[in-house]
Amino acid sequence: QNLEGYNRLFQSDSENVQCFKVKSIKVNWEMNKDSYLHVFVNTTEVRRLEKARAVNKCQQLMFASVSHELRTPLNAFTNSLQIIRITIDEIKNRIDKWPKVADKIDSLYSKL
Repeated sequence: QNLEGYNRLFQSDSENVQCFKVKSIKVNWEMNKDSYLHVFVNTTEVRRLEKARAVNKCQQLMFASVSHELRTPLNAFTNSLQIIRITIDEIKNRIDKWPKVADKIDSLYSKL
């Protein structure tokens, strides 16, 4: 019977909002009259921290999603460029080797 309940109060002066939690305790007071003791706990900072954590979590989820959406096509584009570059380099190397191969074939043919 000690705990009657928790309530939340909001006190606002212009832009600053104060949050309080009220704990009401039933106590016996003068001549066995039932009375209530109300304890006010300032929960403003706790509420601010909870809000900051929620905002931070939303930002992390948003950036993770955006990052994935940007990274996937960018990786495909980068990999395509690497394949093209490798292919062009291989073609250049093979073309550079053709005169040497042709000279070797010509020298083998002339020895016959």
